[in-house]
Amino acid sequence: MKIAIIQPTPFRKGHYYVYTKSLFNELRNFKYKVNIISAAKVYRYLDKENTSNLNFNIYSIKGLILYLSLCFITILRFVYLRKNYNRLIILDCEYSCVSFLLIILKILRWKGKITVQVNAPNFEYNFHNQGINFFRILKFIQSFIFKFSLNLFDIKISCLGQWHKNLLSKQLSFKKEKIIVIEDGGGGIIRKFSEKELIYNFEKESINYPKYNKKIFLLFGNLRKDKGHLFITSVWNEFFNKPDDPYLWIVGHDEEKLSRKILEGASKNVVIHNSYVPFELISCVYQKADFAILPYLSHYSGGSGPLMKGAFSHSKLALVSNVSEMGRLAKEENLAEYFIPEDSKNVFSSIKKILEKKEEYYTDKIEMAFRYANERNWSNLSRKFINSFKSRI
Repeated sequence: MKIAIIQPTPFRKGHYYVYTKSLFNELRNFKYKVNIISAAKVYRYLDKENTSNLNFNIYSIKGLILYLSLCFITILRFVYLRKNYNRLIILDCEYSCVSFLLIILKILRWKGKITVQVNAPNFEYNFHNQGINFFRILKFIQSFIFKFSLNLFDIKISCLGQWHKNLLSKQLSFKKEKIIVIEDGGGGIIRKFSEKELIYNFEKESINYPKYNKKIFLLFGNLRKDKGHLFITSVWNEFFNKPDDPYLWIVGHDEEKLSRKILEGASKNVVIHNSYVPFELISCVYQKADFAILPYLSHYSGGSGPLMKGAFSHSKLALVSNVSEMGRLAKEENLAEYFIPEDSKNVFSSIKKILEKKEEYYTDKIEMAFRYANERNWSNLSRKFINSFKSRI
């Protein structure tokens, strides 16, 4: 089995690098021949993540053009090298470019098997309610072409949770048995640091962190509007602005330039570090925190990576919006506490409840979440990708 992973930007810091490198390494550990096909080059080894000043924000014209260009270059590179591979995993590639690739491979009679990762079920639009703009029209056309191209091969779709699977099957008119749930990789051995080591690492890397001995709710990950950064800051400003109130610690790359709005009139209990944290120090951030909080907005349809790789793997109680897969994990699997999305008073009461309970009250939930993450580690994730190439699932 000769596997190609299509990933236009595997070198990017954060999710792109961690996910691609982890999958790549595990497949190699299983003794498969595997390469990463990117816009820049073909990777036979992926050693380090790189800081880039390029604009990858697809909601800006420049960012969208750059992203589409990188995806298209990656697609052309694989078409040229296609005879070297008989299995293909497609990650983080724009779906119009994926459709183009599938059409070209069909014309060229490529005989390999394909698994496409679809991160979010964003293929359904109501122009009457949502309005019409350039990006929605583009997404509508993209969806139509993508649905067509999926029927050209015996393709499998990988998605991030059961919630995603149900919606994708409906939106793409795709058989459920051809959609495989492959949760984001979690678990693993977590190194423990002393308080002195934590502070040393934070100061060495200029990571802004809460200084006083109070409870800390950590919001980790790229700063984006749909992840509720502005909303949860307003909650803290209204309800948690006294000296003894807990911290809200926001840590992550400022993808949508929200830092200024977050800090305008912010409570002293809001602490923000608005840049990437080195991969090896992510555990330090989680160890410093007492709880994880994910206040994602009601229209969020992405995955639950920060929940799995973060809170669950580091044995931290998570408080999440009842949205997407994270809401299902909290409500149906009882692995986290949850609140009504975009409901300030409900968030406040949920946080107060957590603070008032003794730690032992949540022990079972935290242990179940930790086991859940470890059962879905990177090795498990990689095996599911291999199994997706089988004719029947």
